[in-house]
Amino acid sequence: MHHLRSFQLRDMTACGAALRRLGTDATSLEQVADRLVRHLYGSLTMGHLREPACSLVRLFKTTPYSRLTPDLRALADARLGDTPPPPSLTCLTLLASAGAVPGWNDPARSSRFRVIPLDTLEAVERLPMFSQLFRQLGVSLPSLTQPGPSVLLDQHEQSFNVFHIPEAEGSPYVPGQEEFVLKYGIRSVLGFGAPLPDGELFSIILFSKDFIPESTATLFKPLALCAQIALAPYATTTAAFHPHHTSKPEQAGGDPTPVHDAHLQARIADLERLLAVHEQTVDEQADRMELIVQGSQMGTWDWEIPTGRVTFNERWASMLGYRLDELEPHVRTWEQLVHPDDLHQVMATVSSHLRGETPTYSSEHRLRTKSGAWCWVFDSGRVVKRDAKGAPLRAAGIHLDISDRKALEAAQARAQCDLQAKQQALDEAQTLAHLGSWHWNIATGQEAWSEEQCRIFGHTPDQSLPTYATFLSALHPDDVERVQQAVDAALTSDSPYNVDCRIRRPDGEVRHVNCRGVVQRDPDGRPVSMAGTVLDITDYKRAEFAWRDSETRMRSIFESAIEGIVVIDERGRIESANTALLNLLGYQAHELVGQNISLLMPSPYREHHDEYLANYLVTGKRTIIGSGRDLPAVRKDGTRIDVHVSVSEMQIGTEKKYTGMLRDISERKRMEETLRESEERFRQLAEHIDAVFWLTSPDKSEVLYVSPAFEAIWELPRDLLYVNPSFWLDHIHPEDRKRVATAAACQEHLPYDEEYRIVTPSGQVRWIRDRSFAIKNAQGETYRIAGIAVDITAAKQMEAQIRASELRHRALVELSPHAIFVNCEDRIVFANQACAKLLGAIAPSQLFGKTVLEFIHPESHPTVRERYAKIRDTNQPLPPTEERFVGLAGSIVDVEVAAAPIMFEGKPAIQVIATDIQTRKDLERALLATNLQLQTILSSATNVSIVATNTEGTITTFNTGAEELLGYSAGEMIGQQSLTLLHVPEEIDRHARELSDLYERPIHGVAALIENAKRGGFDEREWTYQRKDGSRLTVLLTITALRDSDGVVTGFLAIGKDITSRKAAEHALAQARDEALRAAQAKADFLATMSHEIRTPMNAIIGMTGLLLDTALTKEQLEFADSVRRSSDSLLTLLNDILDFSKIEAGKLHFEELPFDLRMTVEDTVELLAEQAQSKGLELIGLVDAAVPTAVVGDPGRLRQILVNLVGNAIKFTSAGEVFLHVTRETQDGVGLLRFTIKDTGIGIPEAAQGRLFNAFVQADSSTTRRFGGTGLGLAICQRLVSQMHGRIGVESHPGQGSTFWFTVQFPETTLAASPSPFSWSRLHGRRILLVDHCDTVRQAMRQELTSHGMTCTVAQSGPEAVELARTAAAAQNPFDLALIELHLSDMDGFETAALLKQDPATAGIRLVILTTVGRRGDGQTARSIGIDAYLTKPLRQTQLLECLCLLLSPETAAGTPSNAEPPPLITRHTLSESQAGPKPRLLLAEDNPVNQKVACKMLEKLWCRIDVVGNGQEAVAAHERARYPLIFMDCQMPEVDGFEATALIRKMEGRSAHTPIVAMTANAMQGDRERCLAAGMDDYIAKPVRPKELQAVLDTWLGTAGAATGTTG
Repeated sequence: MHHLRSFQLRDMTACGAALRRLGTDATSLEQVADRLVRHLYGSLTMGHLREPACSLVRLFKTTPYSRLTPDLRALADARLGDTPPPPSLTCLTLLASAGAVPGWNDPARSSRFRVIPLDTLEAVERLPMFSQLFRQLGVSLPSLTQPGPSVLLDQHEQSFNVFHIPEAEGSPYVPGQEEFVLKYGIRSVLGFGAPLPDGELFSIILFSKDFIPESTATLFKPLALCAQIALAPYATTTAAFHPHHTSKPEQAGGDPTPVHDAHLQARIADLERLLAVHEQTVDEQADRMELIVQGSQMGTWDWEIPTGRVTFNERWASMLGYRLDELEPHVRTWEQLVHPDDLHQVMATVSSHLRGETPTYSSEHRLRTKSGAWCWVFDSGRVVKRDAKGAPLRAAGIHLDISDRKALEAAQARAQCDLQAKQQALDEAQTLAHLGSWHWNIATGQEAWSEEQCRIFGHTPDQSLPTYATFLSALHPDDVERVQQAVDAALTSDSPYNVDCRIRRPDGEVRHVNCRGVVQRDPDGRPVSMAGTVLDITDYKRAEFAWRDSETRMRSIFESAIEGIVVIDERGRIESANTALLNLLGYQAHELVGQNISLLMPSPYREHHDEYLANYLVTGKRTIIGSGRDLPAVRKDGTRIDVHVSVSEMQIGTEKKYTGMLRDISERKRMEETLRESEERFRQLAEHIDAVFWLTSPDKSEVLYVSPAFEAIWELPRDLLYVNPSFWLDHIHPEDRKRVATAAACQEHLPYDEEYRIVTPSGQVRWIRDRSFAIKNAQGETYRIAGIAVDITAAKQMEAQIRASELRHRALVELSPHAIFVNCEDRIVFANQACAKLLGAIAPSQLFGKTVLEFIHPESHPTVRERYAKIRDTNQPLPPTEERFVGLAGSIVDVEVAAAPIMFEGKPAIQVIATDIQTRKDLERALLATNLQLQTILSSATNVSIVATNTEGTITTFNTGAEELLGYSAGEMIGQQSLTLLHVPEEIDRHARELSDLYERPIHGVAALIENAKRGGFDEREWTYQRKDGSRLTVLLTITALRDSDGVVTGFLAIGKDITSRKAAEHALAQARDEALRAAQAKADFLATMSHEIRTPMNAIIGMTGLLLDTALTKEQLEFADSVRRSSDSLLTLLNDILDFSKIEAGKLHFEELPFDLRMTVEDTVELLAEQAQSKGLELIGLVDAAVPTAVVGDPGRLRQILVNLVGNAIKFTSAGEVFLHVTRETQDGVGLLRFTIKDTGIGIPEAAQGRLFNAFVQADSSTTRRFGGTGLGLAICQRLVSQMHGRIGVESHPGQGSTFWFTVQFPETTLAASPSPFSWSRLHGRRILLVDHCDTVRQAMRQELTSHGMTCTVAQSGPEAVELARTAAAAQNPFDLALIELHLSDMDGFETAALLKQDPATAGIRLVILTTVGRRGDGQTARSIGIDAYLTKPLRQTQLLECLCLLLSPETAAGTPSNAEPPPLITRHTLSESQAGPKPRLLLAEDNPVNQKVACKMLEKLWCRIDVVGNGQEAVAAHERARYPLIFMDCQMPEVDGFEATALIRKMEGRSAHTPIVAMTANAMQGDRERCLAAGMDDYIAKPVRPKELQAVLDTWLGTAGAATGTTG
């Protein structure tokens, strides 16, 4: 991620490297372009917000008209109109796009910018950014008469360039101000481009919400090269680029073949070299910045925020009087040093920056020094790294000692207290003072001054424009030359321009000012302009005199210092010396003052001091000034002492003074001598060990010692290291050399511990571990680096073997079916995939860091703690035990756990292996329950004889039922008698003979009873039991074998039931059954015959009547035809109810289980009954809650049957008002249900009649039947269907107040393949809709539908209210985007309301949609004349509403159309349907009845189909053989070859290679007819008489994409 506003050099380098890699493994130019724009859109952010800085990123490319693809050429031709394209026409094409609006991410959807012919001057002038860029880079464009000011950053670069528009709002270079710039908050525009190998140019444009400064824009020039490198290999080479290239057709699919010839590779190499120069410049500037930090004596800090660790540099510590090793490298060190009064504010500033609220952190506060004094510092830094969620990870910054500045400020404050009246004036002036700014155009001499600068110079802003001469004339004559020298130095040598001078105002007043400025240069380094500030420091200069009053106090500090301090002048004479110096050297003050400083120096320093000082004053070359050195000094008594001398230079007025600080280091020197002796002992030790000891200077420039082991390990003489200290690096393995060299260079400041490989002269590769440490003197200064290098080759080889072993072990662990985790310090540090699955985690990493006890059932916590403690104490594994784990979701799992101690990453840990025994536990519990259940069954089964035996037939179990049934006691039988005692011997003998014949071996006795069971089956037959008293009874005896877990037979179980009475009843029942079957078959045959015979003529009556109603009829003819249709509909409903009821009564009602679209099924029902409701003037409303799943599994046909019945009843019994169908989701007893509620405003139902409504042939009262008609079967059928769907049905009603019928069903959720659609609700998110309707229910339903998809909906009941709401919203600058208006409003109809909205300029921009239940002739023309956008009839499908809203409110249409464009056509249901329609399909109809042929053909033709008709099955087969049809409608009963035979023949002809959908269209509507059709090979079924909507549903299923979703096959 890169913050666009503060885009820096290193950001440019990282971004450029990423862009170059985007061309790897691509297949086309378009793919690389798409990668580039998506990367830039995602990686450039708005600082701490972490959101994309750009609203839109696009990549354009010039393309000759001749090379455009057909679709692009068609778009270009449409733009050109009737003008033929010239041969050399160049077009601008959009290759890739990425942005905040979904429609911007697909170039194909941007027809406005997809291709732009650059054929005319006007076309070029509309693209000012491209025209300048492309003309400079070499594209031939129509000439501009008056070229505007250039937006290019480099007016001379012709290989690549950048255009930059800092402020897009109001810029003539950025079109689409209203619909794009202002709407999406575009702040700046930045583009960069370059030529491609095919001679064409590309340009990438960033439309940024954040401000892009020019410094950032300049850094994008190298990115143009990077994008060029990524795109170049995929640009199609042309003859213009390769002289000998001949054009070839593009490969199949249209993707250009990547070009790999020598010319292209050379071009790419040139680009890479040019880019390398830019990156080298970046690195050099970064290195210079590092040198600046080091030379500025700034304290630096680097803070690892999660751990609190802070890395300070030496200056940070010395600033506070500490050595670096005296400070704990932690953030609490800093917190403890901050002054208590400052800590709260400082921490608040830090916290604000860490939260991302400020770009940087800066503070001025006090820190406690080692001496206890307080030091003022300026502390500044920023977060340099955050994690993916924006949490800070690392921050870095600097400390500057501002104590002097703070002391000066304090002195100024004290001086101001003495100024009294003048002080008050000064405070007021400081409060009102502002910094003046200026800009100087060097070529013209003109300057631009801010108002404040004019005030400082005594000018007024309305005076003539100032010039550089104006500025010079205002300077004090004594200062003119010095200021001019400073300006010239800045212009010629980049010296900083910072000078104090005096100016004279026009009124003669002299003011002191500080002038600062920076030079701006062109690419050739020539100064172009200069910009800077002027600060009035007159008051500061006055306060400077007050500061001198503090000199006395400074003298006391000087005298009390513990170190010797001496001040000398430019000739080396001592001006003052403090007491510490006098005591150190044994002098009195008068003995030193006035003497040359060389008096304190021994020879030869004394003789050369004056020469050194004179040389310094001439050349400025320093050796000791500004730094420190250890030198000898001479005391008054002639003795020598070692001192550390540091000298600083001061400018006091026009004179220079030098302050020297002397510290006695004699003791340190003695320690150093001791250390040298220690080093000699160390050398003796190092000579006799195998490791290499070494010693170097801190800067690594000198090797002081290397032990002899170097020659044994490196196989090289160690003398070479003394000559060339970096010689050892040359023999490091190339892969390790750079890393080791970098680490070695930082040994003085950073820990050094590296492992690397060396290559010896013999070719051996050895592993070395090299460590070092700094040796410091008493002052904490590093003066030696010591280290040891050990040959660890053997250890590395062992480590590799161990690593390989670990990998094998890890693979075994990961693949293990057992859950395995490692418990280290009571937390999970490793887990395999099986463990994650056992505990319900998505991945093992989700478990890391969690405590083990989180996953142990609380009951087992004490036991687990005890086991873990025992493992740690004994370091021995424990035997497996059973425990209960608790998963992340709270589920409890029984496991068997084995634990053993291990070492994990050097720490003691416990490895736990858990085996899921949940299944075993469930089996054990089930076995226990089964045993208890069996025992209970044996005891309670008093009417069943249960006898168990061993393998020999001896009785082992004799239950209570056997005792009561046979008269024996269990004690008499168990263990004493055989099973044969209970049987009649002759039956056993007879069965034994049958088995002997069957198995061809002799079988007798008890074997005859158990032989079949013994063979693996069971033996169930009727036997005669003989009681103890000798009486006999017939039993149904079942004998099965009892087996153990290995399948070995352990005994037999005989269960007998007395069926004596049943046998007698069976005979009587058999006679009754035969009679009932004969009657039922006769009834079924009669119903099937009557159904077929009635449906055949009804199909003709209903079909022809429907076709007749679609023709032009007189009013009387229309009434007659409508009466025929209604009567036939009633007759068909009656017939269907009787057939369904007969199926239900017979228990043969069939239900399907298939996925379908619930919303579409509900909308189908509402649309089917809409005409019936409209004929009575009723409002029919359907609403499916957003929480209701769209895709469910069930029988859509049966659901539609229930809805049609209940909604149809509601319409039938309602004379005025509305009918409302509402689908919601609810939960009962933990089971998810769908609730369907049908509410009407009809006649209502008395409470007494509600209880019997769902009985067959019953209505509320007989008068209802006479008035409204009906059989009374509909609600009974609904009740049976709902019950079959595991639901309930009910009613709530009051006479005269309407009724509410409801039912619930269980439909499992599923998913359906989404149909491809260009329309999406997400495109309408946030849109403001005004809904106008007089019906409360309509408003409620529509508002819920719109708001559930993220729109804001405001409702109105009348036209005047709607107009007032629209005007109020427009006045508040928050207008509505669209209004949905009911046509038939009470006081002012929809057309009048729309006209008022269009007439008012404030509301004329609202899109208008008229909704009506009944369309009237002429309404369309009226709507067009008013300016209405859409006219739709209700009920409205959700897909139609979505398409209409998207067409009117999508970003593409919202951008507006040209003022002279034709108005868009009126959107209607018809236009929405036509937009989805394709070419007319040709279908085959097999029907023998001429009338039905005509009916079906007319219906299908009205549904946009062409029909071929055949009269029987044989002709259908022949027609299919001649031509493959997308769909066949097949009658079942036809002469010669019926529909079933014809289908079988067609399927045989097709084989497995193809499949033509065949739909049965038959009058056979009885139970089993549909199943018979599907079994014959047909795909769907529709019963006669056929209705157009049913026919449409079948066509949608098999010819469109709706079939998978609607479930209309039910």
